This record gives sequence, structure tokens and C-alpha cells, in this order.
Amino acid sequence: MVYGAPYAFDTLAREGNIDLVKIIGSLIKDDFHKGFIKLSDFQNIFDKAKLEFSQATKMTEWERLFSGKENINQSFINTMQRISQAGFIDCYIGELGDAVYSQLVKYDKNLYDESDFINFQPNYSEIKKIKFMDSDVFCHGANSPWKELFIFLKIYEIFARKNKKIDYEKICKLAPYIEDAAEFIKSTTENYVDKITESAELLFDMAENDFLAEKDIRHKQSHTIFLAGVNKYGDLIGITNSIFTPLGALFEIENTGILMSNRCYAFNEARKKEDFKSRTPVKHTNNCIIVESNDMNFVIGAAGGPVQSQTLSFVINKIISEKFEPHQAIIEPRFANLGYHSKTRRITYITENKKFGGLFISTDGLSNKLGVVQLSGINKKSGLLFSVSDPRGQGVALGY
Repeated sequence: MVYGAPYAFDTLAREGNIDLVKIIGSLIKDDFHKGFIKLSDFQNIFDKAKLEFSQATKMTEWERLFSGKENINQSFINTMQRISQAGFIDCYIGELGDAVYSQLVKYDKNLYDESDFINFQPNYSEIKKIKFMDSDVFCHGANSPWKELFIFLKIYEIFARKNKKIDYEKICKLAPYIEDAAEFIKSTTENYVDKITESAELLFDMAENDFLAEKDIRHKQSHTIFLAGVNKYGDLIGITNSIFTPLGALFEIENTGILMSNRCYAFNEARKKEDFKSRTPVKHTNNCIIVESNDMNFVIGAAGGPVQSQTLSFVINKIISEKFEPHQAIIEPRFANLGYHSKTRRITYITENKKFGGLFISTDGLSNKLGVVQLSGINKKSGLLFSVSDPRGQGVALGY
């Protein structure tokens, strides 16, 4: 199933009562196994699709999720109109909140109680800013790992200030310590820049004096789909959609057009799912970062996961500090700490640089395990727009 493709859905539905199980089965049998589209990415998609089959796999059984009167989802239109009048808080303490809670409690009385909705406090929308070298870096605040990213950048800045060659082994070892340090910096403190700078200095000294024992990364953020739009006045809105599996939770709140996600499963650590409450936000991802320098302005983002802040800081440092062109910076061999990995059964450090040994396991070339980055911006000197896509994965940065 393709995200955001109602036209394609309508076209396929008109062809008849198409069975998705049969489609996937025939693709695997007739196309993939015969080598016509034999790509590893397709293999992963097919394998995942086979695990998600349920009894409701025919187009006619899905139609209620996508269409309403005259093939227009009128209930969803009504919901968006309601949100435009009352705001998103209506999904928690208003009419929409009542609808969501009432239907959820029909199926599982223990999942939420009424106070989870009534007492819900949304994350305050805010922009965080820090100086990196001679550039300004902006992140959205709330529950994103902006503090981790800023500490990484400040550590890179210390290497440059001291005119020292960057030691990626030490930076990777610092990853869990950076995570710990970030938790002690309150998002609401006015002097957060000073706190971040102090933490970076302290961590750099620890690394220089070899005071780093191996530790696991605790918050392994997960992959997310992100869409951002900006108008001519510079107002930007971002929507994060985390369905976790291609077919979502297959659960719609009646008469609202709201299709429930099953994403919270992935945003919670193992064995802690039962402690999740809507009023305690889980660690999210840095989806959209703005960098403004004397030469260029650009927007950069990367897929989630434990390497996100490591990869973003690596690329930003290459562009701003080491003066790589964006298209060169994005293909530079990366380094990352994955934390404890079930396959290696130890804290795992990986690199795309075949010349590095020691702690690192080589990926033998570019790998999406080290993140997939997209960026676009404007060269201030030439006035030309540019867009750069990571060869480690699909996708393209379409606009700035």
C-alpha cells in the first residue's frame, strides 16, 4: 500500500476486488524470483508485507478507510474543519477526544483512562538555536533530541578550535555520555547554550584523558515519515507521521476519518510499553534542522534511529567547519555508535571507511545503517538553489 495515494487506490479498486495477498504472492513468484526486479530493498518490502497480511486484504474491505460519500472522505473533511476551529487539542479534550476515547475503551478498557485525555499537555512548540563556528543552527524543541545534536556540534567545534584532528573513535564512545548529559539540561532554562557548551567541554576532556567506559545508548529513536511546508511569509509547519508498518493499525475512529497508528510500540523501550501514558512524551526525532552561514543557508534532515544526531552533526561539521561542498559531504564515509546490538551482542561501532580498524566494524561501503540524509538550500554568493540526496537510500529533497 502506498502512502498518500488515493488516486491509485481508486484506480485499482475500479479494476475489481483485487486481493493484495495474491498481488504480493505473484510479484514474488513471477517477478522477484525470476530476477526481473531482484533488488535487496524489494526483498525486504516483500518479506515485511507477508508478515502483515490479515483477513482484510481485499480492496473492497479497505474502502471504508479511504472513501466516504462519492469517493470523498467527508468524515475526514469534517474532522479537519473541526480542528481548524478548535485546534488539535480537540483530539484530547474536545469532541474528537471523546470520539477517540469512547471507541478505544470499547476494545480495551485498560489501555487508557479518561484522565489521560483530560490531563493531556501538548509539547510546547519552540525553536532552539546555537552558534556552531560562524553559523547558526536551528532545531525544533519540545521532545526532540536537539540537546544531543548541539553537544555533538560543540565537541566538533572544540576539535577545530584546538586545531586537533577529529578522533571519531572518541566521538563515537561519547555518544551515550552525550545522551546522559542532555538529560540534565532543562529545556526551559534560559542559559541552555552555556550549559551545552559546558557539557561539551567536560565530555571532550573526559575523552582526551581516556575516562570513557563503554556504555549502551538508551534512547534508540525510530524511523519516521516527515513532511514540511512553508509559505511565502516564512511560516513553516511540519507533520510527523509514524505508522511503523506500511499497513498501520487498520483501525479507524468511526465517523472521523482518523486512522489509528501503531507507532507508540516502536517509540518505547522494550518492557516499558505498559508504562506509556499520553502525558509523558517519548523521545522523538530531529526531522528538520536549519543551518545559516555566511555562504549558504540549508535545511537538513535524516532518518531516525540511534545514529541520527551522530550523522547530522557529522555532515553539518563537514560542510560548515571542514568546508566540504554539500554533495561531497553527504558521501563522506561516516562513523557511528549503534549501542548494544543483538547480532554482535556487544556495543557496536561501525564505519564506512575501510581503512579504520580497532573498535570499528566496516560496512564495506556506503550503508543506510549510518542514516539517510537529505538537504537543500541556497548558495548566497551565486543565488542558486541546490538539493542533495543521500546515495545510501531512496528519496530526494524536493524543495527549500
